[in-house]
Amino acid sequence: MTDKELIEKLKVGGIVSIRDYLLEQQAKGLKIARTESGDPSFAIPDNVKKAMNKALAENKTHYTAGAGVAELREAIYQRATQYNRLHLNSFSNVIITNGAMNALFAVFHAVVDNKGYKILVPTPTWTETAINVSEVGGTPVYYTFNPFSDTPIDLNELEKLVQADSDIKAIVVNSPHNPTGKALSLDNLKALIAFSQVHNLYLISDEAYEQVIFDGMKHVSSASLSDYDKIVTIFSFSKSYAMSGIRLGAICTTNQFILKKVAKIVRCTINGVSSVTQWGGVSAILDTPQDYFDTNLAEYTVRRNAIYEGALQAEHLIPVKPEGTFYLWCKIKDSWRPDITVDRGWYMTLEYLKLGVGSAPGEVFGPGGTNHIRFSFSCSTEDVKLAAGLLKELKSNILNA
Repeated sequence: MTDKELIEKLKVGGIVSIRDYLLEQQAKGLKIARTESGDPSFAIPDNVKKAMNKALAENKTHYTAGAGVAELREAIYQRATQYNRLHLNSFSNVIITNGAMNALFAVFHAVVDNKGYKILVPTPTWTETAINVSEVGGTPVYYTFNPFSDTPIDLNELEKLVQADSDIKAIVVNSPHNPTGKALSLDNLKALIAFSQVHNLYLISDEAYEQVIFDGMKHVSSASLSDYDKIVTIFSFSKSYAMSGIRLGAICTTNQFILKKVAKIVRCTINGVSSVTQWGGVSAILDTPQDYFDTNLAEYTVRRNAIYEGALQAEHLIPVKPEGTFYLWCKIKDSWRPDITVDRGWYMTLEYLKLGVGSAPGEVFGPGGTNHIRFSFSCSTEDVKLAAGLLKELKSNILNA
């Protein structure tokens, strides 16, 4: 199979296909650095395990309220108002979802509302964001997210997009940002809120990486800066508590239209989140010691520094130093394989796969990902250090056709 044929095969499943290819190579004895996908390597907090086991022992395994267990909604409300400083009224402003992806799907569905409305989506962006907009009958309209700038989102560009299309009803903001690791500044967030208010747009704030932020920076929730009722905040337990496979998320907003629509959508699609999972979520918020977050962040920092330094030493990469998340975003220099003019991220990903390094081609993150590549440092520190050492091994040899 030629490299071109292999790339076309990998494209079918995107990052999942890359993972499967790495596992095949690993089975053949190649030492692999699993830096292709974002799944925290840490164990979930012990108190969460105990709470879930306790829920099972107490037979808390039946239907719950569609919007979620009251105790979990209350815990999230208390955390969101005290820690994130959101302007919420009560736990009735919180709806529990099957992870953040389910939350995004439900909110997009509510906004699009069977009218085919459009939603502004950053590019590059987490792949499923744009896909979910399309799945509910909407259209993603991409706006540029530039991680090489101190102001990644250009309000002038947003203004032109909205002026040109009255069907745009919402804007998605993700900070810290997957895949670039950039965190929006306070000024940029305030400007985005003002822009949303002027144009009467929903501002959908995906804050899945709120606890993974470096160098003493503090996460700022959009809804902490304004009581504008069209701000919708989405939280996830996957990254902060390493509960990625347990699937738990939440939607927080005071907007009554969104709350009513989302409640119906959640009920009619998943009929509520697993009861045992929700009781684990209660303990995650109320009982997880601060040491858990501090220890994980310290290890993420070691990994961040290692892979960033490795990329700086690589001849053909221009890395963005991650301010948050566990992703390293790199621009591919023109010096690498100038004979390749399309799918450069895919071709570089393939070459790193041959070296035993997992990555994700920029193209899977939308048009803004062209000529870029992403490495994840959510895997073991050993894997991250292995990848860091191999990044500079990439050569400019001509590939087979």
